[in-house]
Amino acid sequence: MVYTEVEWEPGVKRRWRKITSAKHGEIDLAAMFDPNTDVVAYAYCRIDSPRDLNVRATFGSNDGIDVILNGSRVFSRRAKRNLTLDEDEALLGLKKGENHLLLRIDQGKAGWGFSFRLPDVVTRSPDHKYRIVD
Repeated sequence: MVYTEVEWEPGVKRRWRKITSAKHGEIDLAAMFDPNTDVVAYAYCRIDSPRDLNVRATFGSNDGIDVILNGSRVFSRRAKRNLTLDEDEALLGLKKGENHLLLRIDQGKAGWGFSFRLPDVVTRSPDHKYRIVD
């Protein structure tokens, strides 16, 4: 397993790894991490936008989720629930150029996972850096 280590803030390092989903649009975190009770996971991607743009995002989670765009929380839900694709929705105010998207997915017990899509735009994803195509 290959990890990328990033210094999140001075003196605090985090490890990231690229994930490819076996199920289209769904990431099964419970299958990847142990222990997987009363924990959280973070998912990150970079989105490059050709201009300032409001984009609809649809997502789901098992259990809770926070959606953080460029350092600001744009959605938060605390729930004990099963994953349903596209259960939640938020408008992302992308700025021209690089945008940083961070998801925080809570886990109580049992199933744990998430989904995230930008259904109204065309994207390309070289090296897991997503680019919106006009």
